[in-house]
Order: sequence, then structure tokens, then C-alpha cells
Amino acid sequence: MKLLLSYELPLFLAIMVAVAQGGWTFRLGGLLEAQAQTPVVWSLSGALALIVAILCMQAKLGQVPFDLAEAECEIMSGVFVEYSGPSLAYWLMTRAMLLAVLPLLVIVVFWGGLYPTWWGVLTFLVKYVVLVALVTLIRNTNPRLRIDQTMKFFWFGMTPLAVVAVILALVGMREGLSWL
Repeated sequence: MKLLLSYELPLFLAIMVAVAQGGWTFRLGGLLEAQAQTPVVWSLSGALALIVAILCMQAKLGQVPFDLAEAECEIMSGVFVEYSGPSLAYWLMTRAMLLAVLPLLVIVVFWGGLYPTWWGVLTFLVKYVVLVALVTLIRNTNPRLRIDQTMKFFWFGMTPLAVVAVILALVGMREGLSWL
């Protein structure tokens, strides 16, 4: 529960950067329309928010270095040791679907989404592969963090970075600076 509480606030703040730059709409279609010319990631605040979102996505997926809540390699199958058959399959399919869907959300919110041209589909696929490869790279190259280290990382590292990104986005909107 501590892990969940520590990464949800920075993820919400990172998404608020895209919402602010998208004209204060929470609709994904509205965010895509606002990013038709320039995706959120091409601004300083958008780049910071994307970094925060990727690291929060790693925690939301329950992957290394933020997987101490499950610790599959230390406890026989981690928290899933009590499950078998269809109930275990549901849990594992949910995790696999999160790995497939969360990069899609990040692409739609921060990186311009999918456009129905051959070039748009190709760039979308490249973005998707880059995000999945980045998540896998982070998982395979970092040691597991303890819960206290994870909470400090999100509360004192990612949350202030996300707040700075929101402030930069608001200042950029107010002053008409699209790069901010």
C-alpha cells in the first residue's frame, strides 16, 4: 500500500502537465487533438513529465526496481503463491495486459498518439517498442529497492520533479511559451 501511495501522486501530476497543455481536458481524444501540431513531450515540462510517468509506470507494473511488494524471486511466486488455476491466470493476464496498455496510455497522453497514415502507424509502433524496451531495460539493469528507498525516490525525487513540470507547464501556458 505504501508503494501504491508513493507513485500515484507523481503519476497524476505528470498527467496533469498534458491536461494543462491540452486545454484542461481529461478526454483522450481532446488530448490528441491538442497534440496534433506539437506533442507534449517536445516541451521542457512535457519531457520532465514523461520521465516521471515512465518511472511511475515501472512501479505500477510492479517490476524491478520497485517490485518489493511482490518479490517473486524471494518468495515462491510472491503474493501469487495462494493462487492456482483460473484465478492465477487472471492475475497474470492482468499484469501482462498492463504491460501492453500502459505504454499506449503514455504514448497517447505525452507523445502524440496514433495518426491514421502509414507514417503515423509506423512512428506509433516505434514509440511503443521504445517504451516497452525501456521498461524492460530498467527492469533488467537495476537492483531492487527497499520500500523506504522507493518511497523516498517517489516522494522526494519524482513528486518534486512532477510539481516543477506542472509549474513550468502553467508558466508556459500563461506566457505563451510553447517550449516551456
